[in-house]
Amino acid sequence: MADAEELLPADQLAITGLLARYCVLLDLVDVDGWVGLFTTDAGFDIDGRTYRGHDGLRRLMRTAQRGTHLANPPVIEAVGPDRVRTTRNALFVNRHSAALRHTLYRDEVVRTADGWRIQSVVCRFVTGDGLVTWPEPGCESPVHGIDIPDWADA
Repeated sequence: MADAEELLPADQLAITGLLARYCVLLDLVDVDGWVGLFTTDAGFDIDGRTYRGHDGLRRLMRTAQRGTHLANPPVIEAVGPDRVRTTRNALFVNRHSAALRHTLYRDEVVRTADGWRIQSVVCRFVTGDGLVTWPEPGCESPVHGIDIPDWADA
């Protein structure tokens, strides 16, 4: 395969569904369901750390901040037989502080006997200074003033 146009529509739909389940299961803190989306040797690079395998992903879930991940559909690029690279933007809304974080994900997704699975994730945070492994404290935007229109106070 040379490019995403060569992927069958069923594969594109399956990959998009996989990444949608990633967000939903993460937000519901369904650890086993979320970990099941990954290959057994998966790697996840976030906040300057890399978590490896299903046990590492479970450790990541125990320490992850809770909130909502609002992600756009992925850009899917075929990079070989049964392997794609995806890029997706997401907005994370912290459940406790309502702070917003813009993230950019780069995923390697592979076809397995059980269907498409995530083999690796690199998560970076989008800031005014570009992509960073973790935003400086205070760089997160509070929700108020962003999602409340001016006329709401009238």
